[in-house]
Amino acid sequence: MLKLRLVALSTLVAIAGVVFALTAMNRKQLARAASPIPSTSASVEAAPAPPVTTLGESTAVVLAAPISSNGQRDYSILPDGRPVPELPASAPKTCGFGAILVTFEGVQLAPRHPRTKSDALELARRLVPEAELDFVEALKKGDPGSLAEAGTIARGVLERSVEYQLFTLEKGKIYPEPIETPRGFWILRRTR
Repeated sequence: MLKLRLVALSTLVAIAGVVFALTAMNRKQLARAASPIPSTSASVEAAPAPPVTTLGESTAVVLAAPISSNGQRDYSILPDGRPVPELPASAPKTCGFGAILVTFEGVQLAPRHPRTKSDALELARRLVPEAELDFVEALKKGDPGSLAEAGTIARGVLERSVEYQLFTLEKGKIYPEPIETPRGFWILRRTR
C-alpha cells in the first residue's frame, strides 16, 4: 500500500512539474504574441449564462468550462466565466492538499478505456458530499492517483484557476464542486 501511495505521489509531483514547465512555455509564447493594448479602456463582455440541467427533482447549474480560441480549457478563467483574480494577501505561500481524481477521455494520463466527461462529472458530483463526510472513504471510489495527502505545493505550480480555488479554500475544507484540471476532475481538500 505504501508503494502504491509513493508511486501515486511521485506521479502527481511529475505531473505538476510538467504542468509548471508547460505553463512557463505557454506564458513565454503568449508574451511574444502579445501586442500593445491600443487604449487604456477595454470593453468587457458579460459571460453567457450557464446552462441549467435538471437532476431528478432538483435543478443544478452546470458551469461549462471556459474554452480558449484553440479549443483547449482556459485555466485563466474561473468556471463561472470570471477572470482569475489575484490571490488575497491572506492566502498562504504554500499549502497541503488531498485530491480525489476522476478521469475522463482526453485528459493527461487518461486510462485505456476512459469514461466520458459527463459521466466523470456526474461521479465527481456524487463524491463531493461523501468526501465532506469521510474523505478517505470517498477517496476509495476515485481513480488511481487520488491521494488523501498529496503533500505541500507552492504557488505558481498549478493552473491559475485551480491554484486560486485551492489557495482560497479554508484549511480542512472540501471545495464544494468538482474542479476541472488537465488531469481530470479533482475533489479538492486543503489539509494545511
